[in-house]
Amino acid sequence: MLGDSMVGRFFDRLLHIPPTPYLFVVPFLVGTGRAILENLLFRNACTDLETVLYYSTSYLLLQMFLLIVFRVASGRDYRELLGPSTVGLVFGLLPPLIDAAIGVPPGQQELYFRGFEWDFAAPYQALGETITLWLGVAAAAVFCAWLTRSVWRTVLGTVLCYAALQILGGPSWAVSYHLGKLCHLSPPAILNMLIFLVALGTYSVFHPATMGPSLARVNHALPWGLAALLGARMAGQPWSLALVKSLAMVLAFQLVVIANDWFDRDADGAAGGTARPATHDDAVFSMLLQVLLLAWVATALPHSFAAVLLFFGVGLAYQLPALRFKRLFCLGYKLEGAAGAAAFLFGVGDMKGLPGDSSWVPWIALLAFGGFAFGCMFKDYKDIDQDRQARIGTIYTRYLARQFTLRAIHRFVVTGLAIGLLVPAVWLALRGEPLWRSVVLAVLGVAPAVPLLRCADKRVAVERAFWCLDAYLLFLVFVVPTFG
Repeated sequence: MLGDSMVGRFFDRLLHIPPTPYLFVVPFLVGTGRAILENLLFRNACTDLETVLYYSTSYLLLQMFLLIVFRVASGRDYRELLGPSTVGLVFGLLPPLIDAAIGVPPGQQELYFRGFEWDFAAPYQALGETITLWLGVAAAAVFCAWLTRSVWRTVLGTVLCYAALQILGGPSWAVSYHLGKLCHLSPPAILNMLIFLVALGTYSVFHPATMGPSLARVNHALPWGLAALLGARMAGQPWSLALVKSLAMVLAFQLVVIANDWFDRDADGAAGGTARPATHDDAVFSMLLQVLLLAWVATALPHSFAAVLLFFGVGLAYQLPALRFKRLFCLGYKLEGAAGAAAFLFGVGDMKGLPGDSSWVPWIALLAFGGFAFGCMFKDYKDIDQDRQARIGTIYTRYLARQFTLRAIHRFVVTGLAIGLLVPAVWLALRGEPLWRSVVLAVLGVAPAVPLLRCADKRVAVERAFWCLDAYLLFLVFVVPTFG
């Protein structure tokens, strides 16, 4: 019956929409369209970037929720369900149209719910939102009934859809409101950051084989987040805001890693290594989130926008096949140094700009540039054979070609890394800070040398060295002086 009806044929066409990451652009079209409709029909000043981003990411979260709801209710592959979940977002354009048709009483606004409303109705809320939400629940129920032909699965999908729409309102707003006050950011800014994490997590759950290896390299991402945390703490910013900025920088680096793994996939395979599992879809999704993260910084932390733009720009120059500056010795290391300085400056800048006394900022930024440029060399120890095949200029491939021994090159790199990490310990001692801080920092600074020199497996040695470096930077964050 339902399967042979016009509705059934429509649902069947939705299931056959080709799954592509470009469907994740639809939430932003709907969010932008919703903001424009509200502005045109009700003269609401809601077409600024922050509002459009907030609307758009909310629909992205709804898209992810619907994917999960239909997946749990039906057990189908998520790729079949991406089309229906995306088309369902079109309901988001209805509230302002309904309100314009029936007339909105003065004082009511086009806002989503700021608390739990079991019937999706509130005195401050225009009626169009309530009508649309119940239409959405009904549509989800009909779709689940057609998809599963099961009463209990239909009930499950309907209840989950209702719960998802409720979470979009009261609970998510309450969490973002309280976290926003704690972190000195607006509730939409906090909610957008949480949505980015949920979106990346949900996508990764649906693509564990291809996304897992990229995300597992979190120890490579932590130094960049800790550099931002270091800058924020030296500028005297509260821990809550500093941690949000650190999380944003870790997310930024992880997104760059995902795209980089796709760009390097064929090169690794051609060079005799194992081709990385990242796919074109993964790269597109990660770059979409990079654009969103840039927009988030532009609205939440505008004085830090240039630093994040530099970070992503360096990432593109480093990995984009048309440029691929990582091939050039030693431009690749200088780009990593620039990215390190950008991460630090992202931490330093806040909503008010640089701290009052910012004379120290250029000097520390230069140290970050030099430290990351020289300190990143050890990571190439694990990819010597692939880099040589791909003609990528690293300190190892360059000097092996000049007849230096691998042992001599590696000892030079490790010694240089250890000396560089000892500089902050000496600086703290000269400042008259408690001596134990310098001693502990010196011990942690030497620690990466242990796996690099003693572990036979190059890849394991580098991974362990990264964890040691993370511990070093984390301790430095707690003992570094505040200048802001």
